[in-house]
Amino acid sequence: MKITKIIITSILLFGLNSCDNSKSLQEYIVEKQQDQNFISIDIPASIVTLKEENTSDESLKALKSIKKLNFVGLQLNDKNKNTYIAEKQIIKDVLSNKKFKEIFRVKTGKSEVFVKYLGKEDTIDEVVFFGADNEKGLAVVRVLGKNMNPAAMVQLLNKINIDKNSKEFESLNSIFEKVKDTTI
Repeated sequence: MKITKIIITSILLFGLNSCDNSKSLQEYIVEKQQDQNFISIDIPASIVTLKEENTSDESLKALKSIKKLNFVGLQLNDKNKNTYIAEKQIIKDVLSNKKFKEIFRVKTGKSEVFVKYLGKEDTIDEVVFFGADNEKGLAVVRVLGKNMNPAAMVQLLNKINIDKNSKEFESLNSIFEKVKDTTI
């Protein structure tokens, strides 16, 4: 009986230690939605439409595969330089998880941008855009969807039109106006 308890305890301890304790991108975004130093917006796919009426079925399918966009940003100022550096590293750590596959990365002296995705090459479920600029701040955009096709998504980008008359767009615009007014 004593050996059985030791074996069960060892298995439980091993199981707990082998769990992935790293933060997910979703957890990070939810956490930052509560932080008043960050700009955080959930954008429904419903405010995104196509410019042309004669749109291909492939473009319509690509648009319908997008479900939601999450935006989290930190505008850099003299008071939050250390926060910016720490948050930039946290995001990089989250996105360094092997489940994220890199599409591309661009790095200049003071800024960097990279795009990663989750899913298979032909059926992406999540695309993440990360940008950081040592003078302006950082931003993460998470595009959630189901079976998004990368080739169709690229074609779709040229045909996207944001419905500027929607109440969601108006709220998004007012948030940026408030941020602009407070930083001047």
